[in-house]
Amino acid sequence: MCGKKNLKIITGIDNFNVDQVVEIAKAADIAGATYIDVAANPIIVREVRKATNLPVCISSISLQDLYSAALEGIDVVEIGNYDYLYDNEIVFSRKQIVSLAQEAIKLFPNIDICVTIPHTLLLNDQIYLSCQLEQLGIKILQTEGINIKSPIKSSSLTEFMSKAYSSLSANYAISQAVKIPVIASSGMNLVSASLAILYGASGVGIATSVKDCINIYAKSIYIQELMNSMKKNKTISPSYYLSSIQNVNNLVV
Repeated sequence: MCGKKNLKIITGIDNFNVDQVVEIAKAADIAGATYIDVAANPIIVREVRKATNLPVCISSISLQDLYSAALEGIDVVEIGNYDYLYDNEIVFSRKQIVSLAQEAIKLFPNIDICVTIPHTLLLNDQIYLSCQLEQLGIKILQTEGINIKSPIKSSSLTEFMSKAYSSLSANYAISQAVKIPVIASSGMNLVSASLAILYGASGVGIATSVKDCINIYAKSIYIQELMNSMKKNKTISPSYYLSSIQNVNNLVV
């Protein structure tokens, strides 16, 4: 997970639907994704472990939840996914993130820790925080974009990039300042994922665009196509992305 062009499949920090999470995990395994990111919940971790041999990352901002889930056997701990905090107009300061990271390092001395850099911080503060975290011993960083919940309805490049531009710009700046891997997340799909690699990302975190596929076969085909675009540094057009989701779903119906 420390190389280039990693693909993390995210099932959702607040997704406790075991059947759905397991289906996504199986699709990720079939397609050969790098690892799977699930909610910090012991039952979820246990069932995913039964379904796949892929490395498992657990995400939460609760150290207690992370610790409980980690007892089931995980590979990466992630402090992150602040969307539900943003929904309640709560943001984390740089100092709070550093404090969480320090506590996580004490709790998980033998597990790689990833920290998501809040997009709510000014870019200079994001870079400074990233450098602080690297010095503390954090192994992976992740950038995030603005949380836009509306679905993509057109092939406008502007609409596609509105979901990812802040994550991409932060990734470019942070990857220049640190030596540890930086994962791009939020608004990633066939269009933005390959761009993220060109922007210096060591990998991409994908969530919604995989869930848009109707079943395990459609999900695995989509993940494979996405991985191919990343490996070839092949930029996909927005119109191709929209048609590909429909074509894949039609193929497996």
